[in-house]
Amino acid sequence: MSEVLSYVPLPKNREFHLSKADFKLLNGAYGCGKTTAMLWGIIDVSMKYPGIKSYVCRKFNEDVISTTRKIFYRECPADLIDFTEGGGKVCYLVNGSSIEFGGLYTRQKQRLKIPVTSVIGVDELAEIDEEDFTDLIGRRRGDFTAKEHEEGIKYPLLFMAASNPPNYDHWMYKKWVTEKNSNYALFEASMYDNPYLSPDYVKTCEQEYGKYESLFRRYVLGRWGASLYGTPVYKGFKREITDEETGLRVGFHVRNLKYIPDKPLLVGIDFGFVRPCASICQFDARDRFMVLETIIGDRIKLRPFAEELLKHINETYKDAKKLELYCDIEGSYNTANSDMTETQILESVFGKERTPRYMKTNVLHGVDLLQQRIDKNVDGLPALMVHKENMLAIEMFETGYVYEKDAKGKGHKEEPAKDGFWDNVADSIRYIINFFYKVKDADEDRDRVRCPEPSFITNERPYGILPEGYFR
Repeated sequence: MSEVLSYVPLPKNREFHLSKADFKLLNGAYGCGKTTAMLWGIIDVSMKYPGIKSYVCRKFNEDVISTTRKIFYRECPADLIDFTEGGGKVCYLVNGSSIEFGGLYTRQKQRLKIPVTSVIGVDELAEIDEEDFTDLIGRRRGDFTAKEHEEGIKYPLLFMAASNPPNYDHWMYKKWVTEKNSNYALFEASMYDNPYLSPDYVKTCEQEYGKYESLFRRYVLGRWGASLYGTPVYKGFKREITDEETGLRVGFHVRNLKYIPDKPLLVGIDFGFVRPCASICQFDARDRFMVLETIIGDRIKLRPFAEELLKHINETYKDAKKLELYCDIEGSYNTANSDMTETQILESVFGKERTPRYMKTNVLHGVDLLQQRIDKNVDGLPALMVHKENMLAIEMFETGYVYEKDAKGKGHKEEPAKDGFWDNVADSIRYIINFFYKVKDADEDRDRVRCPEPSFITNERPYGILPEGYFR
């Protein structure tokens, strides 16, 4: 930071300031000082490069005025400010640099003009779409006078952002995590990184968001995770529980699982060009269901997705004795857009000895089966366990997969919501579990028992007479 500045950053935020990356993102929990850190980054660059122009924004102009801009004028030392225009819309510093504040839209959805600038700062980046991000980057090309060009003045083209961490399917996760671009630097700060927060505030947040591990990770720890957009489908899924005797937090549904080479690998595949998904599962020796890994694609056709999936399986599970595929029955239907069905494509990639298995199922039946395994223990361990690194499945079971809200926004419908992401993760697991369990007796509280090795099934009812309403 420049010596002229009086700001003393928190330790985690200091890493953000020291980074030389062109695209810096500070993901932070509530109260970690992320907006303040981003604004001081803008002030620092403005003082280092006299005459440089910066643009600080949020999605809505009204939010910039009521929050971000107020924080800036509270933080920026008065002796650095020369004058302002537009009631504070543009701030001119004593060295000739300028910082403009604005939004991409008004609350009435009116699109606002974005100025050409050298540095862009975005508060609450998760609010904006990827298209708006691309548009912002297009405006980050500098705005030089003829004299500056003659004098060879060069300004850095920088992007700084602060945000609460969004969902895994958000475009930010792709840009700053999965694409592994060295020019994009990610920093994460938790509520505990700010020693100046009120203990009562921290305690309140812990109690409120601690009800769901995913929300606790996002809003207290500042980590990526699922938001709670509705009533969670599954209940009682816990990463950890507190041992009543020792008081220690011990692993529960989330474990460090190891695949068993002698047991079949069960691969459930949910189709779709935008977000195809595959979950790799197994049953252990005590009939406990293990969700080892979940892989999700991004705008990829089925064949290349299947080819990459097979390559990954061959490399990661090379000792596996058997591989079985399970999918949606709709994948067996012919479509006007292809000469091959989706199940035929899978067969052509994985081989005829691995013909995909599918059957007509009821979504809520599969949900019920998985819920029963969440609730059940076998020899002191849950009947359903997820590998500790499989964050997609963990977050799906916690808060990602929710019931669709009714038309009035109150309560929820009977069917889980189809959001094109978490329902794909859920379905890839459900296709497997439906094949291995049946209704034992409709009059005995719909108790489930393990079925024998399933056979290849299409539209036919696989287990004889089932309760009315089982099939859609």
